[in-house]
Amino acid sequence: MQHDFNVEVLKNTRCRLQRHADLKFFSGWIRGIDDKSMKVELNEDVKAVVGDRFYVEASGEEAIVCLTGDTVGVHKSNVDLALEGLQICSRPGQLPRYQADGIEVMLYGLESRVEAEAVDISSNGIGLLCFSQVPRFVPVKMVVRSSVACVECDGRIRYCRRDATEKGCFRVGVQLEPMEPAEERMWNRLVTAASELKAVA
Repeated sequence: MQHDFNVEVLKNTRCRLQRHADLKFFSGWIRGIDDKSMKVELNEDVKAVVGDRFYVEASGEEAIVCLTGDTVGVHKSNVDLALEGLQICSRPGQLPRYQADGIEVMLYGLESRVEAEAVDISSNGIGLLCFSQVPRFVPVKMVVRSSVACVECDGRIRYCRRDATEKGCFRVGVQLEPMEPAEERMWNRLVTAASELKAVA
């Protein structure tokens, strides 16, 4: 592939995949990548097999990266892809989302307090997993806590849908409202810590 973009910056970012055979969409995490290969940890039970071709899209700080890969190995939820064709880089349409381990969230401003676990995080929002269904588009107050920072901030629920893998759970997306500089610095510490996670074996 001929490009000036360092694909390794996509490691540990969220990606979207579409299988060519049936055009179904899936999501996952890029656990390793170079110009010729990529390892993806899938979020759903995809039942991928060697030979499956996937179209993959991921967002980096500098670009949206679109590429095609053929499955050359399957290890439980991990899929190894051999990359083919030209990589297409464009200006990002959304900010990169990093897997959020060990981040607990409390939502206030709903009918009752809602406890949640963070799934992914970006500089302008957070994806949650919780047992309660919450209404969309309502403002909430959040307390977001991890070992590196604790942030109190305002947000707005952007979506709430049943989780594909965790029975009885809901995936909730929260978009951040503007923050004071001190809170923004603490939030950025959370995002930086998530972006520096090491790839799982």
